[in-house]
Amino acid sequence: ASRSIAVVVSQPSSHRTIQLKGNDAVQEPLASGDHELIARYVTAFSKDIGALGHAPELGHALLWAEPADVVALSFSLSAAFNQTPGPRAGEPLGL
Repeated sequence: ASRSIAVVVSQPSSHRTIQLKGNDAVQEPLASGDHELIARYVTAFSKDIGALGHAPELGHALLWAEPADVVALSFSLSAAFNQTPGPRAGEPLGL
């Protein structure tokens, strides 16, 4: 209801993590090609966790969604932070 959003993105194999924030999030329909982009992401995620010894099926199960239920969110970036574990976690990233 507030349109505020915080998105955390992390790469499991490296623990590299960032947090993105905005205050004007809106839901939008998917664009042409988004389902293919999502499928490529699921495959890449599954390979990444596979390098850690997990079965690729785990990645597919974790990220599975009914295609009709997937929506896009758009927002203007107002802040970004390093959230990778370590001494720099929480530091702002330059916009």
